[in-house]
Amino acid sequence: MNDEEKLYLAIKSNSKTKIEKVFKDIYYQYYGLLSFIAAKYLKNNEDVEEIVNDAFINFFDNINNTNFSSIKYYLVNTTKNLAINKLKANKDLVSFDEKINNESYQISTNKFILDLKAFLSDEDFSLLNDYLINDYSSLELAKKYKTSSSNIRMRIKRIIKRIQVEFKGVYYE
Repeated sequence: MNDEEKLYLAIKSNSKTKIEKVFKDIYYQYYGLLSFIAAKYLKNNEDVEEIVNDAFINFFDNINNTNFSSIKYYLVNTTKNLAINKLKANKDLVSFDEKINNESYQISTNKFILDLKAFLSDEDFSLLNDYLINDYSSLELAKKYKTSSSNIRMRIKRIIKRIQVEFKGVYYE
């Protein structure tokens, strides 16, 4: 059963406990991804954490009013929009590459991104970034990396599995 179905059933049951459990599962499942996305736009951990928490608050506040066909899509777009709005308010734009490559920003860059970059090879990190952040399809990635789309899908699954094993208990339960 996917997250959307679990959420629908929890809401339908009108059980606060079930809704909170589903929300908690969703929170732990997507926290790392949303941090990754927010860190693409923002300089420091406090802003990243604020935006990610605001995205989850927005999600929870709208949980009864919205038909979520894709929770991931909703959370990713909410996080991205909140981060862009924060940038507009601060007028403080720094590109993702500058933050990763410039040592003066590494201290303030989200720890998860740095740990992820250190853990993955440059090509795996780039592939994951293209897939999750730049929203490339497996066909587009296959052309870019000169391989088959099935190979790309398998590589992405393996990368994500390695990340889950490596960072379990560190960034999520």
